[in-house]
Amino acid sequence: MLRPRPNANGYAALQQRHRVRPKPGFVVRAVVWSIAAVVGITLGILSAAGVVPIALGGQIAFFSLASTALGLLVGDSLSQETTTNHPMPQSRAAGFALATFLGAFGLGFAALVAFGSLPVWAVVFAALGIIASIILFAFLGASQTNRHKAWTRQARTSEPPNRFEREPEVAARFGIYTAVIWLVTFAVIAVLVFTVGWWWAPLAFVGGFAVMMLVLARMLFSPDKKS
Repeated sequence: MLRPRPNANGYAALQQRHRVRPKPGFVVRAVVWSIAAVVGITLGILSAAGVVPIALGGQIAFFSLASTALGLLVGDSLSQETTTNHPMPQSRAAGFALATFLGAFGLGFAALVAFGSLPVWAVVFAALGIIASIILFAFLGASQTNRHKAWTRQARTSEPPNRFEREPEVAARFGIYTAVIWLVTFAVIAVLVFTVGWWWAPLAFVGGFAVMMLVLARMLFSPDKKS
């Protein structure tokens, strides 16, 4: 019995044909920055928890190291050419790196407040960093142009478009809703930390994430007005 021959124009065949191998230098840098991020996060948490006796300045330095490494990893990865995407311009990749740094550094400050290394009022700095990160990510995502290569766009023309692709205004509305949800969430976190205690803050974070998921499901899968 003859086996069917693989489609030479299928997505897998085209992906293999246009495959781009990662540059050795990028692979080395990615490994180094990943190790630096893991070391910074681990030592920062252990020192904040009192397991490793390190002063507050050292704890902040560890989280700074982890945040910088994560930002560099994201920025460098986006500026590389891949099999399906053209490389992102350096300035835009730097914007994503900055947004990653701000978000990670804000989370680091939140961890120091949670473990008691910093006073409760320092949660304001954590909130500012995370909110700035969300706003910058939202701006970069909304202004992003198509980086897909020609063969990828051609191969995916047969796939049905999702709701955000058919109706860009829905995608823009979702971005605004997301920013509002997280602004309110971090405001609630600040109120909880200053009133009943920091241990209630994760509950507000879970609530904000759940609301965002419900809004996403509603916008992607709600009945089409045009249909």
